[in-house]
Amino acid sequence: MIMRKFFQVVKTNPKKSIFGSLVCGYLGYWLSGKHNDHVFRHAVCHSVTHHGTDPVHWLYEPKTITVFLNPAANNGKASKLFEKNAAPILQLSGCHINLVRLEYEGQAKQLMSVLEKSDIIVAAGGNGTVSEVITGLMRRPDFKTWLSVPIGVIPLGKTNTLCRKLCTECDPSNTAQWIMTATSDILKSTCRPVDVMKVTADTGKSVYAVSDIRWGSYSEAQGKTDKYWYWGPLKKYMTFVFASFRSKIQTPRELELSYNGPKPVVVPAKETKPVSTPDNINNSILGSKIVGFFNWIWSKSNDAGVNASETQLSNDNNIEDDGESQVVYGTSGKNYKTLEFVASANVHDPNKGRASACAQITIEKPDFTMLQFITNGPNYFKNNEPNSDQLTKISSSQFEITPANPDEVWFKIDNEDYEAMTCKVELFPNIIKMICSNISTQL
Repeated sequence: MIMRKFFQVVKTNPKKSIFGSLVCGYLGYWLSGKHNDHVFRHAVCHSVTHHGTDPVHWLYEPKTITVFLNPAANNGKASKLFEKNAAPILQLSGCHINLVRLEYEGQAKQLMSVLEKSDIIVAAGGNGTVSEVITGLMRRPDFKTWLSVPIGVIPLGKTNTLCRKLCTECDPSNTAQWIMTATSDILKSTCRPVDVMKVTADTGKSVYAVSDIRWGSYSEAQGKTDKYWYWGPLKKYMTFVFASFRSKIQTPRELELSYNGPKPVVVPAKETKPVSTPDNINNSILGSKIVGFFNWIWSKSNDAGVNASETQLSNDNNIEDDGESQVVYGTSGKNYKTLEFVASANVHDPNKGRASACAQITIEKPDFTMLQFITNGPNYFKNNEPNSDQLTKISSSQFEITPANPDEVWFKIDNEDYEAMTCKVELFPNIIKMICSNISTQL
C-alpha cells in the first residue's frame, strides 16, 4: 500500500521526482567518498604505527622532520587539509615534528637560510611553497652540507605540479587520499636525485625550478581555468574557447635564444655499507656520540678557523655566484616565433643511466588556427609535457632567453608567475634528493 502511494506521487510529480533523485544520488556519492577517505585514513595510520612503536636504542635520537606549512594555500583550505589528513600520520611516526606555519610570501626562503638541523624537510603547500623551500636551500652559503637532506612534498595547493610527478601511487583527483599517500611516502623516505634549474634574471636575483619554465598562449590560458569554475567539468575546455578571442593569445611570442648542449654527468661511486649487528650498532652509536662531543669542543675552541674554512668551502662550491661570469654559448642569438616556449627539467628515466644531463626545450610553431588552439589546449600539457607534433626540440644545459616584446608580462616557473625579462638558465644535475613513491618515479 505504501509503495503504491509512493509510485503514485512520483508519477504525478515527475519534475520534483527527478530533482529529488539527482540530489539523493549526489548526496550518496558524497557520503560514499567521505566513507572511503575515512577507511583509507585508518588503513594508512595503521600501516605507519610501527614507526612510532618500534623500540630504539637509548642513545638513538629520533629523526627531526621540519614541515613548512603554508596556511594560505588552496584559498586558505591548506590548514584544514593538513590537520585532517597529514598531521595524524606524522604524529604516529615517532619523529620529532618541527611545524613552521608561514605567515607571508618569501618567509620559507628566509627560514631555510637559518635552519640549523633537520633530517627531512617537507614543503606542505602548493608550487610556491616548494619553490621557496628549494630556493632557500640552494641560496645557503653551506648548501653543500644540505644536499643529502631529503625534501618531501605534501600537496595542499591547487596545482601541485611537482607532487604529481613524485607521488604516483594515488589519483590526484582524490585530494584527501593523495595527501595521505604523499605523507606516508615521507616516512618511507624513498628518494631519487633531481635536477635543478637555476634561473637568474637581469636584476641578479635567482630562483630555482625542478619542473619547467613556461611562456606562451597555452600556459597563459591554462592559468585562468579557475575563473570558469561555473562550467564544472567543461571549464578546461571553455577556458580555451574564451581565450581564443583575445588578441594577445593569437599573437606569437618572439624571443632570442642562446644555448649550450648537454653537460656530462659524474656518477658518484657506490659506498659499501658494513653488515649491521647488535654489537656494531651499539659501538657505532656510542662512537658517534663520543666523536660528536669532541667535535663540539673543538669547534668552540676554534671558531675563527672553522668559520674561515667554511667560507673557503662555500666560495669554491657556491652555486650563488656574483652573476658577472661570462658564459660562451655554442649557439648564440637565434630568433624564434612561438606559440609556447617550454624548458623542462628531469625528463629522463631515473632507472636508466645517462652520460649527459640537459633541460628539454620545446618551441611550438606559430602557425595555428583557432580551432587547433581550442582542441589542443586542454591536453597540451598532458603528463606535464607539451603534447604536440609541431615542436622544435633542443637539449640544453645552459641557455639565455630574451623576450623581444617588452610588454610581455609573465613567465611561469614551476607554475608560479614571475616577471618576464632576459633570463639565464643553468641546469645542475642530480643535485638534490626528493622523496617519491618509488624509485621508478619519473619526473
